[in-house]
Amino acid sequence: MFDFNANGMTSVPDQLADFRVVSAIYGLPTAVHVSTGMLVHSRVDPVHEARLIAEQYLVAGIGNIHLLGGGLGYLAEALLAVNSRERKIHVIEPDPGLHALSIRVRPVALYHTSEFIRINRATTPQTFMKLCETAHPKDGIIIAPYFERLSFERKDQLSGFVQMLRAERASSPVYMELLSRNHGANQHLLSKMPSVFTQRLPQTKPALVVGAGPSLDACSAIIHERRKHLTVIATSGAVPSLSSYDIDPDWVVAMEAKECVVADLQFLRRSTNIIVFPSTHPDALTLYGNRFFAGSDCSRALATRGGSTMIPALDFALQAGSEIIALVGVDLSNAGGNYACAANRDQTMTNSFRDPPKYSAMRTGLEWVISKNRHVSTGVRILHVCTGANAIAGTTMISSEGLSTVVSDAMSEEFVHDG
Repeated sequence: MFDFNANGMTSVPDQLADFRVVSAIYGLPTAVHVSTGMLVHSRVDPVHEARLIAEQYLVAGIGNIHLLGGGLGYLAEALLAVNSRERKIHVIEPDPGLHALSIRVRPVALYHTSEFIRINRATTPQTFMKLCETAHPKDGIIIAPYFERLSFERKDQLSGFVQMLRAERASSPVYMELLSRNHGANQHLLSKMPSVFTQRLPQTKPALVVGAGPSLDACSAIIHERRKHLTVIATSGAVPSLSSYDIDPDWVVAMEAKECVVADLQFLRRSTNIIVFPSTHPDALTLYGNRFFAGSDCSRALATRGGSTMIPALDFALQAGSEIIALVGVDLSNAGGNYACAANRDQTMTNSFRDPPKYSAMRTGLEWVISKNRHVSTGVRILHVCTGANAIAGTTMISSEGLSTVVSDAMSEEFVHDG
């Protein structure tokens, strides 16, 4: 159908968006990302390559398949071939230009004609994420290799969401057995706990969502001095550092499934409010504090996607009615070369990257929580005290001195309100 010339280019207009068509060695059309030179499919045999990839995902027991990034359609067709025809392939394509290109070069391919392949065009990161969230828990989610590689080149919300999915996929085999065991051990206790959604926070007090990042050090004196005028919502990993500054949090979010969470919580007062999850290490449910259930997948629940306890902590602050929220110790940068340099642990993770990929996932999780709560967050001031990184989208960056001013202003309003 297409006349490929000696340079591998077709004789009809073939460039849309950021991609152009080239000829594979075996004569089939493939595509290349113009700015990076990255191939969407094999330059030798796109069909054979797609078949090899699809066979890796020949898994019994999964439902439909959601493919992130359709390219020219070879992988979707291969997934259809190696999996049962009773399953449908839902393609989520974020680049409408690439989709149009696939129609132009392969108009009668199964990719466009099969009733078992459905192509969903996601023109915004928000649409992309919503389509991903429609997947049933038993469905399979596959990230096309070219799309995953390109996501590393991006620095936006869509890239972060792909990193989030990638991190979940990588950690699932490691954590699945542990999470299942914790779920079973916690089920009886969770059923008797009050829901965290019954709780409201004082509107006159700024709520600090506190992580274990380096900006906590810069703000510790302010928090200690103005403690009674603040609501402190801490991640479990920040508890040891808060304790070293003689700061008792009002709330602690304990999501960690491993035993290290128990060591972190040993610094707490017994009366501290603790938010727990089905996945939380069972000892955190039996040994510490006034416990509140964060919900489950089957009911209303605090957001957890993104790999950071800061995400449900921010979700709680938004849903519990805080009018001023400040993120402290939520730097999401690799200042000093340490992942969580304020976390008082023996085996703190280190990384040579300035902004490791997991920070993109965490950042996206926080931004998604703000977006999810837009009906609430439009009337809320969300501030971000951070060192060596950009502010989370939807927040206003401030310095530690700026936090002091915000707290002082809130104290004045609190005085007028009480008067």
